[in-house]
This record gives sequence, structure tokens and C-alpha cells, in this order.
Amino acid sequence: MNKIIFNFEEFSNYLSAIEKNCNKVLIKSKDSKVCWRSWGEGTPLILLHGGYGSWGHWIKQAIPFSKKHRVLIPDMPGFGESNDLTLPHTPEKIASNLADTILELITLDDNPIICGFSFGGAIAYMGIE
Repeated sequence: MNKIIFNFEEFSNYLSAIEKNCNKVLIKSKDSKVCWRSWGEGTPLILLHGGYGSWGHWIKQAIPFSKKHRVLIPDMPGFGESNDLTLPHTPEKIASNLADTILELITLDDNPIICGFSFGGAIAYMGIE
């Protein structure tokens, strides 16, 4: 069986190449500053990462989906380049802070598609309640 060796430098270069083509903004919310990255135009597609992750969880989807959508990927509060939240940390507080900031980028009339996996899926569900 062949051993697969992760090449951190190669991955880092790939991540940088994808990121350099994005629009990156830090938006202030009630309790944090949230870092959003976006690519493309069209119906907004919001992708939420899993726990202890960042926008990089969606790196393989960002560019392909941006051909037909405006792809928006945050570093959720407390992760990646977003500031941490004030204590206590709760899923509801994360969802609320994301909602505060996304409304600076889109309107509800844009009919966004929201997708999350693992912890991001739970946050997405809270956002549509």
C-alpha cells in the first residue's frame, strides 16, 4: 500500500492562489468581526464550514460553484481570520453574528442558498428558523 504524504507547502500555495481571486472583507457584528470571502456573481450561495475549521474547508467548491453563483464563505466567529465572540460561546450567538454580517453583503430578496456541513449545518439551520 502506498503511503500518501501531505505536502503543506503545496496546499498553502493552492490556498493562496484561490484566495487571491476573492473579495475579502471583515464586517463588524454585535460581538465580533467576521471575515467573509466571495467569488462570482448570481444567486448567493453561502457555505458554512465545520467546527474548528475555516473557509478552507470549501476550497474545492469555491471556484466551480462561482461559475453560476455568488459564493460567500465566512470564517465563522472564533475561527480562521474572524474575531472570537464574547463569552459564553453558543451556536445561537454564532448564527446571530453571521446573520448580522451577511446582511451587509446581500439582502433576503436575493434568495440565498445556505449550505453547511457538520457544525456549519447546525448553524445554517439556526439561520433559517
